[in-house]
Amino acid sequence: MATIREFIQAKLSRYNIDLTEAELDAAITDQGLVSSDQYTSSASKSSLKVIASVIPELLLAPDITEGGYSIKFDRAAVTAYYKLLCAQLGIDDRLNPQPKIKSKSSIW
Repeated sequence: MATIREFIQAKLSRYNIDLTEAELDAAITDQGLVSSDQYTSSASKSSLKVIASVIPELLLAPDITEGGYSIKFDRAAVTAYYKLLCAQLGIDDRLNPQPKIKSKSSIW
């Protein structure tokens, strides 16, 4: 059985994303989880929220190319995965915020 940290690392590795141990542990703790706990279905939603919380910042990172070696990830795929997570978890899409109407009466 995988730990919460292993589950999140496996999901992010699909997109060639590696977080430092400190970054990942901080994001996991922010969701009220413990990184060394076993991954269970009850931790699923919070674990996916960890992933959704780190993606917007990751998309700001530049690609690195040096001496024929490069580190890149597919930004379109990561963005699509982020949108899927937002819809699935019912959270706001911070990459494409939608305006919110507070009162219909203010339009007229």
